[in-house]
Amino acid sequence: MSARILTADQITFVNSLIDYLVVNGTVAHEQLFETPFTERHHEGVAGVFRDERQVSELFAVIDQISRNARAVA
Repeated sequence: MSARILTADQITFVNSLIDYLVVNGTVAHEQLFETPFTERHHEGVAGVFRDERQVSELFAVIDQISRNARAVA
């Protein structure tokens, strides 16, 4: 993601995402709207990151991680 100041909830969400990726390797975009990603906000990623550009950037990072995971596997 580009250099932006994140809120405490956004940082917690990203840390949860990192923890999830460490265990599972990848995550589908739609999973970010479900448990455990709804713990900070009932809308998941869309509720924590109200700016659509931030959500798009986060999805782009997730896509790159998924591509890297497939290349290593």
